[in-house]
Amino acid sequence: MSVKRSMRSIRALGAVLACFVVVSTSQAQESKFYRGQDVTAKVDIEHSPLKKARGDEYHLTLTIENKSAEDLPGPLVLVIEKTGKELLLPKKYDGRFAKGGDGFLMAVAPNRVLKAKQTQKLRQLTLETLIEPKTDPTESFKLTAKLYQLRTTPDTQVASANQKGKSNPLIPLAGQAGNARMNGGANNSSGIQPVPDPGPEPTPLAGNEGNGDKQLGGVHAPRPRVPTNAEVARATKATDAWTEKLFDIKGVHTVATGWHPDGSSGVTVFVKNFADKKKIPDQLDGVPVNVLVQEQAELYQTRGGRVGFPVHPLAGNCFDDPTRYFERPIPIGVSGWNQKIDACATGTLGCRLENTNDESEKFILSNSHVLADNGRADLSFRFAQAGDPVIQPGPIDFNCAFASDSVVGQLYDWTTAITTNNFVNLIDASIATTTPLLTSTATPCNGYGVPSEVTQTASFDLEVMKYGRTTLFTTGTVLLVNSTISVIIADNPADPTMPITAIYGGQIGVVADSNFFGSFSGPGDSGSLVVTRDGRHPVGLLFAGNFFITYMNPIDTVLGLIGPGTLQVDGEPAPTP
Repeated sequence: MSVKRSMRSIRALGAVLACFVVVSTSQAQESKFYRGQDVTAKVDIEHSPLKKARGDEYHLTLTIENKSAEDLPGPLVLVIEKTGKELLLPKKYDGRFAKGGDGFLMAVAPNRVLKAKQTQKLRQLTLETLIEPKTDPTESFKLTAKLYQLRTTPDTQVASANQKGKSNPLIPLAGQAGNARMNGGANNSSGIQPVPDPGPEPTPLAGNEGNGDKQLGGVHAPRPRVPTNAEVARATKATDAWTEKLFDIKGVHTVATGWHPDGSSGVTVFVKNFADKKKIPDQLDGVPVNVLVQEQAELYQTRGGRVGFPVHPLAGNCFDDPTRYFERPIPIGVSGWNQKIDACATGTLGCRLENTNDESEKFILSNSHVLADNGRADLSFRFAQAGDPVIQPGPIDFNCAFASDSVVGQLYDWTTAITTNNFVNLIDASIATTTPLLTSTATPCNGYGVPSEVTQTASFDLEVMKYGRTTLFTTGTVLLVNSTISVIIADNPADPTMPITAIYGGQIGVVADSNFFGSFSGPGDSGSLVVTRDGRHPVGLLFAGNFFITYMNPIDTVLGLIGPGTLQVDGEPAPTP
C-alpha cells in the first residue's frame, strides 16, 4: 500500500464518507447525532465470512435478528467497535455522532420498524486496511458491533424533556430535517415540498451554513414562484455561454440552469469546497448565480447494498422488495445486472421499451454502467458484448451469485462513457432484448404502476416520481435543467485521490420531497425510469447523484440515441382524442 493511499484512508476516518451525506471537504463539522438507547441486548448481530475484494478492501454481509418480543422502530444504527484486526476499518459510514466521533451504519431507516423476531439482512459492508497486514485478515475474523436508536438530543436533555412531558423525536438524518437548514435559516425559499417540523434542528451541513440567499432553501420554507419562460430562456443562454469557462475554475463540478430560492431562474454552480465559492461571481451577463457546496455526483449502481425502505404513500399496506427474485414476467424497477460483468453489484431495470416500427420487438432499458459497465473493462479485463445475459436480481442481491433461471434478456446496445475533459456525454443508457413472457410493464405493487408511453419534457416545478431497487418509491421536483456535470464513474488505481470522471451535458436535476432521509434516490437506483406524478409520463433515466440531488438523462434523448432510434416506452397509450 502506498503512503498516499494510507494518508487518504486516515483522513477518511475523520469525515462522513457515505454518499448519502453531503459534506464540505474543506470545513468538516460535527452533526448533532446522538446514540440514544443501546438496544444491542435485544438483537443478535451476525456477519458472513470476511472475503478479500480488490486492493486493500474486504467484504462481508451483516444480519440483525430482533430476538425480543417487541418491535424496534427506526432509525437504528450500528457502531462497529472491533473487527478483530486493529487496522481493518469500515471504508464508509452513513453518519457520525457529534460526541465521540464514532461513525455509524444505518440498519433500519427512520420510517421503518424491525419487528419482533424479524431478521434483517443489511448491506454488504466494505472494510479496508490502513497498513499492509502481516497476517491474512480473513483468518479468525470476528466483528463486534452495537445497535443504537438515534436521537436528536443528548441524554441529559432527553431526561429533562421527558420530565417536562415533552416528546423526544428520533433524529432525522441529514437531508430530511438536516437538509432543511442547508441555507442556515427557516425563512429562505425552496424548490422542495414542505414537510412537518420533526423537532429540534440539526446543525447545518458543513460548508453550507450562514450563506443566505446563496443556498437552496429548506423543506420548511414556502414554495417559490415558478420562473417565466423568458427568465428561463435568459438563464439558459447565460448558462450555455459560461459553462466551459466555469468548468475551468478549480472545484467546479456542476453548472446548470437552476430554479433559485427567490423564484427566479439563473445559473446554478456546484463546487467542492467552501473556499471555491469565492471564485464564482454573483452574476453572469446580468443573470443571478447561485453557488452551492456539494459533493461530486457519482454513478448510482451499488456495490454496497441498500440502506433502508421508504414508506410507499400510494399503495396502502402493500409492500414488495425489488431486490428479491421475481417470477417471470418480472416487474420494472427491480434489481438487475449483466451476468458476465465480474462484479458483485446491481442496478435497476427501469422499464420495458418497444420498437414503434415493430411492436413485437421488446427491450429492457437501464443504464450502460448497469448492463454494460459503461463500455469499460471489468475486473477480469472483459468488455461487455452483445448477447450478454441480463439477469434479475443482480448478484449483490443473490449472495454475489445468480439463480439458474435468472436471465430475462440479452444485451443489445449501450453507450460508452468518454472520459476526456473536452468531450460531453449525453446519455448513460443500455438496452437488452426481452419478451412479454420475461418482462412486464408495471412496477411492483408498491410502485406507481404502468408508465405512459407519452413522454414529457422536464421543466421547473415539475413533480416526478420513480421506483428503484434501493429507495423504492420516491417523489421529487425538478430543480435543474440544462445541467453539465462531472460524474465520478470509477476509482483510479493509479491515484485513489483522483477518481475517473466523465462530463455529461443536458441533464435534469431532481430534489426529493420528503422520502428516504430527503434523498430522491441512492446507489442501486441507477436505471430507474422517472415519470410525472400527473399522468406517469416518462421524463428521464436516472443515472447519478449525491445525497442532495439526483440526475437523469432526458428520456427523449435516450430514446433517440439508443438502439434503432425508433423506441418508445412500452406503457399505457395516449388517450384517444
